[in-house]
Amino acid sequence: MKIKTTWIILMVAAAAIAGCAQQSSKPASSEAKVITVASSTDSGISRLDAASYEGMMQAYPIIYDSLVEYGAKGEIQPALAESWEISPDGKAYTFHLRKDVLFSDGTPFNAEAVKFSVQRWANKPEHDWLLTSKNMKSVEVLDEFTVKLTFTQHNDLTLTELSYPRPFRIMSPTSVEPAGDPEGKFVKAIGTAAWVLDEYKQDVQTVLKPNPNYWGKKSGMDKLTFKVVPDAHTRVLAAQNGTIDIAGGEVSKIPLESLTLLKNGEKTKLVAQKGTASYFLVVNGENAALADKKVRQALNYAVDKQSIAHHLFDGAGSPASGILPATNAYVSEGGNQGYPYNPEMAKQLLSEAGWTDANRDGTVEKEGKSLILSLVLQTEEFPEWKPLAEAVQDQLSRVGIHAEIKVLEQASYYDALWKNKDYDLLIYRSYADAFNPLSFLRALFYQTNEIPAVAFGTDRLSALIDRAAAALTNEERFQTYDEIFRLMKEEAMSVPLFYPDDLFVVNNRISDVQLGATTFKPMAWEKLRLAE
Repeated sequence: MKIKTTWIILMVAAAAIAGCAQQSSKPASSEAKVITVASSTDSGISRLDAASYEGMMQAYPIIYDSLVEYGAKGEIQPALAESWEISPDGKAYTFHLRKDVLFSDGTPFNAEAVKFSVQRWANKPEHDWLLTSKNMKSVEVLDEFTVKLTFTQHNDLTLTELSYPRPFRIMSPTSVEPAGDPEGKFVKAIGTAAWVLDEYKQDVQTVLKPNPNYWGKKSGMDKLTFKVVPDAHTRVLAAQNGTIDIAGGEVSKIPLESLTLLKNGEKTKLVAQKGTASYFLVVNGENAALADKKVRQALNYAVDKQSIAHHLFDGAGSPASGILPATNAYVSEGGNQGYPYNPEMAKQLLSEAGWTDANRDGTVEKEGKSLILSLVLQTEEFPEWKPLAEAVQDQLSRVGIHAEIKVLEQASYYDALWKNKDYDLLIYRSYADAFNPLSFLRALFYQTNEIPAVAFGTDRLSALIDRAAAALTNEERFQTYDEIFRLMKEEAMSVPLFYPDDLFVVNNRISDVQLGATTFKPMAWEKLRLAE
């Protein structure tokens, strides 16, 4: 059941994009050395305080550098810090900074600037979910280009968190008033990264130009424009007619039904790489039926992941095994296994749990109650979840489980997950790249005596997550995560479905497309060139 192209929607969208094009003096593809990127939301660059969550996640690394960068499979790479040492107890990090860096306004980058940025985010309640902030003890300037961060306890995620798009990026002390005051009022986004703001019109576009003081290789482009195009089908037409040059990733999702059109388009090509996120079913263990492990295991055996990947997503990813793909750090192929498709085993487990179809109506019952589960999703951010839910619904029905699909508005959907647990099954996506596996596991599967897990949790799982966070060696980390993923499979804490690829549609006039290692830095924007 491949998704069919919705030509009526595209025709309606054509009128919208035509009007949008008329508002511009000329399309991006006719302008020399200008690349236009579609964005589903406004960049928020006017409020892009590096220590906040105010803007589009992908906008932060465009303006601000970090001390270190996150590479493939979790390799931590130098950035503003050329090197670093970690104390034997894992509590102190000494960073040796680059000496050839200026902020975009010409002010010097040095240890004092790092101290200013650290003091702006350290120990703030809004950052307590990040142990690097919560456990900050002190920041010391050892000399002009050496700074030492000391924490109250070891955290395996320290370097990884310092690579995050926010709130740990380095901003100039002149970004606030009064200048240099860590508690000062944010005024302007001033960083050391490759781009600076040239022009901004909220909810319309953000135009960037190369940072004249950039310490890395300068861009060969004159401008990089992020144009707000909220509707996915309108983005498709804009890509086809050349009004935009790039769309995709987390910046602006591409409808899967349009991949065939764009793959070999007259003006477009697809650029893809294996992703680090997964689509899966969150299982509400507070439901009496789902509290039974055999029922949760039956759900896993009932879902045909191979069919979903092949027929529904048409090669735009891979069938899921465990909760996370092995493209993530500390996730091994052998330690992150899932359930094979086996509907007969699913039926057997349901029978063992007391669920049988006594009245032969196609739905299993127990003590006079049919096994009917709500299946909650949203389509505003992930339109492909509707056909995914329908495929899961059909497969569950074959083993006697009736799933009722409920499509919620985005806000209600997140309330159902994070606040009121108003679902039985819920389609969700894991975090990606630098946020996996630890931040993702802590956010959804970690519980305490006072606070239950958002998704599904046990005391044993939480203890293992704590052990992973405290690990001092890679060997211990791999062993602990293998144990975590084996436990999650055995207890069937979720139903993994699909590993989506990172997909971008790119105009054929663009060359030197280098995809990034993270969803928040999805492309080396400064390396893009126009084809000769």
